Amino acid sequence: MVLVNISCSTMTRGLQTEDIRRSLKDVRKSIYYALKSDVKRKSENGRTYFSKYHRPGEDLKISAYKHPERAQVALTILGDRRPYNVRVVYRIERLSGGKYKFDRYDNGLAAKYLKKVEEYLASRPEERDIIDDFRPY
Repeated sequence: MVLVNISCSTMTRGLQTEDIRRSLKDVRKSIYYALKSDVKRKSENGRTYFSKYHRPGEDLKISAYKHPERAQVALTILGDRRPYNVRVVYRIERLSGGKYKFDRYDNGLAAKYLKKVEEYLASRPEERDIIDDFRPY
């Protein structure tokens, strides 16, 4: 049983941010920004977001219909409280016998989406405290 847990924990794919000390709401907004609001679906717990299938590359709008390769970006928020981490996995599948099968991961493109998340968070100031926002007049 221990060997199964060790092997599963070492098989992680994709890239991951360092600790993000922002609210969960801000982290979710950064993911929507990185995916340009093209979220196909999200997990039941609201922590993993999947893009639509598209041709490999940065443009999520290009359809993969009848194309020999298709790709999907998955962004996952890790951690149950602050600080959070975001993991990005860019998965590419190849058409084989009428069905798409896993081909490879692309860490180069995953890094670009991770950079978009980090840029969004860096460009937005952290929420101010309620005392700072209070104006008596």
